[in-house]
Amino acid sequence: MLLSQDLRGQVLADRYRVLSPLGEGAMGQVWRARQLQLERDVALKVLQTQGPVQSRARRRLHREARLVARLNHPNVVQVFDYGETDGGAPYLVMELVDGCVATERMVRARSVEEIVAAASGVLRALEAAHERGVLHRDLKPANMMLRGDDPAALVLLDFGIAAILHEETATDGGEQIAGESRLTREGAVVGTPLYMSPEQARGLRATERSDLYAVGVILYEWLTGRPPFVGAAERVMRAHVFNPPAQMVAREGIRLTPAMVEVVGRALAKSPEDRFASAADMRRALEAAVASASDASAEGPALTEPPRAAATVLLSQPSGGRADVADALGSLGRAPFVARARALAWTAERLAVALSGRGGLLLIEGDEGVGKTRLIDEALGRLDPSIEPLLGRAALSPAGGPPLHLVRAALADALGARGLDDGALQRRLTGLLGAEAAEFASWLGDRGGGGSRGLAGDDEGWSDHHRGDRVLRSLAARRPLVLVLDDAQWADPATADFLVRQAGVLRHEALPVALVVCRHRAPGPDPLGDLARYEGTSVFRLALERMTVSETEALLRGMASLDGPSVAALASRAHGSPLFAVQLLRSVQERGLLHATADGLGLREGLEASALPASLEQILSARLDRARGRVGEAADPLLHAAAVLGEEFDIATLETVLEAVGRAMGPGDLDDALDALVEARVFVEPATAGQDRLVWEHPLLRATVLEGVRRSRRQRRLCAAAAAALQAQ
Repeated sequence: MLLSQDLRGQVLADRYRVLSPLGEGAMGQVWRARQLQLERDVALKVLQTQGPVQSRARRRLHREARLVARLNHPNVVQVFDYGETDGGAPYLVMELVDGCVATERMVRARSVEEIVAAASGVLRALEAAHERGVLHRDLKPANMMLRGDDPAALVLLDFGIAAILHEETATDGGEQIAGESRLTREGAVVGTPLYMSPEQARGLRATERSDLYAVGVILYEWLTGRPPFVGAAERVMRAHVFNPPAQMVAREGIRLTPAMVEVVGRALAKSPEDRFASAADMRRALEAAVASASDASAEGPALTEPPRAAATVLLSQPSGGRADVADALGSLGRAPFVARARALAWTAERLAVALSGRGGLLLIEGDEGVGKTRLIDEALGRLDPSIEPLLGRAALSPAGGPPLHLVRAALADALGARGLDDGALQRRLTGLLGAEAAEFASWLGDRGGGGSRGLAGDDEGWSDHHRGDRVLRSLAARRPLVLVLDDAQWADPATADFLVRQAGVLRHEALPVALVVCRHRAPGPDPLGDLARYEGTSVFRLALERMTVSETEALLRGMASLDGPSVAALASRAHGSPLFAVQLLRSVQERGLLHATADGLGLREGLEASALPASLEQILSARLDRARGRVGEAADPLLHAAAVLGEEFDIATLETVLEAVGRAMGPGDLDDALDALVEARVFVEPATAGQDRLVWEHPLLRATVLEGVRRSRRQRRLCAAAAAALQAQ
C-alpha cells in the first residue's frame, strides 16, 4: 500500500502507538493503533489537509468530533478522541470495527429483507445524528461496515468531520462566487459524486434530507446492481441535478414491488421538500414496503418509473391503530408547504420573468410569521434548474443598521463574503470588478456597522447607491441575480432610496435581476411608499394573508398524525400564522403534552386551552429559559454578547467580546455552551459552508435577549466591546 505519510511506530499524544495501515482515501489515512493506557486496538484516522489547518477549521473539526462522540449509538462508530499530529494534521481515534465493508455483502445479498435490514441500520444512525444536529454529508457504501453476519448491525463511519476540511478549502476566500455551481469548477466538491444530492452538486447547503437522498442512491444500487447515474464526475453531478433516474430493474435474485420502488423514488426526489421529512419516516416506509413485499406473489407486476413523490409527509401509524409517540415526536421535520397555490404560482412566474432578462422588484407583504420567506424558498425551488441564479439574502432587526446595510449584506451573501476579511473579499472581487476591488471590498466589508464609507469628493449617499448598483450589475452580468431582503419595514432611508432607484432602472432597462422585498407594514410613514409609482411596470406587489383554520389544520396534519380535537385546538390557537402553528406543535412536543390515542396523537386529557402558549414570543422565551437551564450561569453573558453582535456572528469575535467584558470562557467550555444552544435551537449553523459562525434561529430570539439588557450599563459595555472587536477585525 502506497502511503502519503508513513506513521508506523510513532506514538501520538503519548497515548496511541501506530501499528499498521488499514486504508487510504481522498480524505485521509486509516491506521490500526494501540491505545497504550487501556491496552486496546483502535482505528486512527489522519485527515488529509491542504496546508496548515486554519483556526476556524480546527474549531469546526473539534466541535463536530465532540458531537459525533456523544452519539453513542450501536449503528454509529464510536469516536474516542481527537487531536493533531506533530506536523499539525488532525486525527480521530475511533473504535476498531471488525467486519467487512457493506458493499462486499450487499452486492451479493439475495433478498430484499437483507438489504432493507442494512438500510434501516443506516437510517437509525441518521435518526440519532440528525436529532443532535449532525449531518453525514458523504454517505456511501465504503463508509459502512457490517459486524458479523447481521445486516442490521451495520455501523456508519466517517460522519462529515473530514468534509469540513474540504469545505474550508473550497471557501477560503478565493475568487469563486458563492452559489456558483460546483458543476463549473474543480476541487470544491465535498462528498462523493455517485451519491451526492442535487443541492450539494449545485453548491448549496446540505441538510438532513441530503443524507436521505444518498440513502436512496445506495438502495437503488443495492437493489439493481448499479447506481442511478454513472460516468465522469461532472456528468454524474449534472445528472443528479437535471435527470430522472433510470427505471429500476432488479438484479438477479431480488424481487421489487411498487411499494419499494416508491420509497426509493421519493428519496431520490430532486427537491428536498419532496423527500421524506426525516430518517425515521423513511425507515418506517421502507420497513412497511418490505413487509408488504413478503405478502406479494413471487411474480410481481412489471415496474415502470418511480411514482411521483407526494408533497407532504404524514407520520405513519403502526398496526393496531395507536401512534408510536416516541417515533412520531422524534420525526417532526420541516413543515409541509400548504394552501398557497395561487401565491406560489404568481411568485414563481414573476421570478422567472425577471430572471429571463426583464428584471423586476417583488414586494411581498404580510404579517410576521405568515410565511413570506417560505413562499420565496418554494418559488425559487420551482425555477427551471438551468437558470441557476446567484442568490443573496439578508434581514434587518428592529434596530436597523448603517446606511444601505440590508442591500450590502445581501450582495455580500451573493458573493459568499460573509465572514471574510477585506483582503479575502478583495481577492474574491478581483475577477468581478478589477482594479476597483479594493475599494468595493472595504465598502462591502463595512456592512456590519461603523457607518458608510464614501468615495473621496462624492456625496456619501450617492456613493453608496453607485457602489451598490455597480456590484449588482457586475453580478447580474455573470449570472441571473436574486436578492431577498427580509424585514424591510425597518429599512433606512438610503436603502429605501436605492430600491426606488432600482425600480426606476428596471422599468426602462433589461437586467436579469429579481429584487424580492419582504416586509410587514409597521405603524407610521411608509419608507417604501415611493415604489407605488412603478407598480405594475417594474414593481409587483403581493399581499399574503393569514391561513384559515382549515388550512392551518392541514399544515399541522402534514407534520404529525394528530387526532381531530387536538389539531382543531392547535389550529385555533395559531391565529392563522404558520410559523406560530409550527412552533406551537414543537412546544407541546418538548413539554410532553401529547399522548397516543386510537386516532393518532392527542393533547393530554384535561389540558386547558390556557395552558397552550398564547404567542410566538412566549414560546421563544420558554425556549431561552430551557437553554439557560442546559448551559448554566454562563448562558446570559454569552447570549447577551451574541445578541449585540447581530443576527449572525463570528465565534472568534464572540470570544473577544466575552473577554473584553470579563466573562471569558475556555475553548472547551465555550464549545460546550454553543453546542447546547444549537441543540436547544437558539442558534443554527449558517447556510454558507466553511465559516466558523452561528445565526440566531429566529430574529425574535435575539430581540427577546436584547430586551433583557436594553438601557443598561451592561449593554453599553457590550456594545463598546463589540464595536472594538469588529474594528479590530
